[in-house]
Amino acid sequence: MEMLTVLDENGIPTGEVLSRKEIHRQGLWHEAILVAIINEQNKVLMQQRSQEKDKFPGLWDLTVAGHVPAAEIPIDTVFSEMMEEMGLVLPKRTKLSELKHIKTFRDQRIIADDFIENQFYNLYVAHANVDPAKIIMQEDEVQQLKLLSLFEVQKFAKEGLCHPRTQWIDFVKTHASRSAFR
Repeated sequence: MEMLTVLDENGIPTGEVLSRKEIHRQGLWHEAILVAIINEQNKVLMQQRSQEKDKFPGLWDLTVAGHVPAAEIPIDTVFSEMMEEMGLVLPKRTKLSELKHIKTFRDQRIIADDFIENQFYNLYVAHANVDPAKIIMQEDEVQQLKLLSLFEVQKFAKEGLCHPRTQWIDFVKTHASRSAFR
């Protein structure tokens, strides 16, 4: 059972730890991570969520997304989720210019009567040239990977093909214009 730290509306831990299911049932604030891997052509590695996912199956999402477990800090979750979802391991000598926290933002949405999403997302960008064909995906998490331009990502979002939490697009777009590859 995935246990998460409850946060207040300002992102401060309350000292309470509850199951993911209970946090969503009550609509309590909690923390998650998002990672955008951007290559030299400013294309973002996107994942299509597995049809087996309980929420937003088959929709496109950032390279990596996941909840921050109670025993972890966001940067730890970045590495564990990258490994869990795609077997991706960033080198130990990864520089801050290659993996960078660019924004924390809030997202609120009611998905079902018993599933309310109140999350603080920690958004990271990693600059790396990754070949999607060489990634071994965890099939119960991810069904497909593609490198997409930010224009293509925006088009997918407008067509309803992306996870509805798309605030990250503008943040990544701004960051990509100042990419470490430039």
